[in-house]
Amino acid sequence: MNWKKVKLESVCAIIAGQSPPSSTYNTDAIGLPFFQGKADFGITSPKVRIWCSSPQKIAEPNDILLSVRAPVGPTNICNQKSCIGRGLSAIRANNNIYFKYILYFFKQLEPKLTLSGVGSTFGSITQTDIKNLEIPLPDLATQKHIAEVLDKADALRQQNRQLLANYDELLQSTFIELFGDPVKNPKGWEVKKLEGLIEDGPKNGLYKSSKEYGEGNPILRIDSFYDGKVTNISSLKRVKASDKEIEQFQILKDDIVINRVNSRSHLGKCALIPHLNEITLFESNMMRIRFNTSLNSLYASFILSSPYVKKQILERAKDAVNQSSINQEDVKSFQIPVPPLPLQQHFAKIVEQIEAQKAQAQTALTESEALFEGLLAGYFNA
Repeated sequence: MNWKKVKLESVCAIIAGQSPPSSTYNTDAIGLPFFQGKADFGITSPKVRIWCSSPQKIAEPNDILLSVRAPVGPTNICNQKSCIGRGLSAIRANNNIYFKYILYFFKQLEPKLTLSGVGSTFGSITQTDIKNLEIPLPDLATQKHIAEVLDKADALRQQNRQLLANYDELLQSTFIELFGDPVKNPKGWEVKKLEGLIEDGPKNGLYKSSKEYGEGNPILRIDSFYDGKVTNISSLKRVKASDKEIEQFQILKDDIVINRVNSRSHLGKCALIPHLNEITLFESNMMRIRFNTSLNSLYASFILSSPYVKKQILERAKDAVNQSSINQEDVKSFQIPVPPLPLQQHFAKIVEQIEAQKAQAQTALTESEALFEGLLAGYFNA
């Protein structure tokens, strides 16, 4: 696969986007669909949000749309004649190159393009940079074969992504079916302050300076959990702690941790602690909660991650420069519906079953992602 490399401009037309006057934008389907940047991208082709009655630069079907302003690098295939703004460039194939081959060339190049973006306000890449990119150029039949193989590998990983999304939707629909919308509380569950449901906490975590990190016990940080789950436990940073600190700041299975300092969008995110193989601590910008026997921890993690509680978090947030915070009294004051414990436990069993299936789907996704990335590297970096 020692193919000759050519400059992209020798086999493609590069069309720089240009933003028309805002007075020509509309939502009445007058003119051409108008795409401005990655915000308009779908999985393969962009989604129409607005139109332009006086387009300046036009992309044609099968042009590759490249995001040239932050983020630099993502791509979509143009599926209709469209107006493009300055956040995009259209890459149009000539007769010597297949448009999907160009798409996959840019997909393998995306991480490098992301790093190469320049500019103090928005990362960007110039038209000259794009024109000077060098692309391997096998014969047209080989290009189409490569694109066909990558299409199949990409479809496999997209299927696995969708399967995971379907499991997440199933979890949410199961929650609503059993408990109803917590905002409306149609089933009439008793609503209680969180304070009356807590056995221990909320307790702020352990503070250690950066120089004290290195050896010792694993410590959970806010970058180690998202969407209610702790991830990459094996890669947690470590810190030396005394026996007294371990006693005070250890986290155990079924504890819940809540982020107490962050941006408003991430403030209050929480996670249910899974089984841990060694003594693990939690850091100072989160709180730990242990519930009494009237509340199942898995149910609690769902309700605390819901928009219903997020609204309460934002109502109590104390805003400062670049961050917001909540305190222990704020958390104690959260109002949550408390269904009968057997129903909470029934939900927990369903969740455990779904999560087991999700774990298998995640493994399949990881493998299909690795396959796709490996094929990309093999074809374009050989």
